[in-house]
Amino acid sequence: MSPDSVADQAAERLLLPIGQRPRATRAAEIAWFPIILLPVVTQEMCARLGAVTGKGLADLIREESGLRATFFMMAITMPLRG
Repeated sequence: MSPDSVADQAAERLLLPIGQRPRATRAAEIAWFPIILLPVVTQEMCARLGAVTGKGLADLIREESGLRATFFMMAITMPLRG
């Protein structure tokens, strides 16, 4: 196959309605959604909790679950912070 035919086939696949596209193409199209949405939801949740309680997320986790859980939750959420 020549490179033009591969590009033409890819373009044709993208022009198909979503229900008729190959599964890998559909998965790649929506893969960005959780990557963008998760930090936004986490930030919104932390802001609301802080506004209501006057405490930060780490303080609230430490009160409810202890120091060890706080450490692991902060290790998970730190890469999400921008």
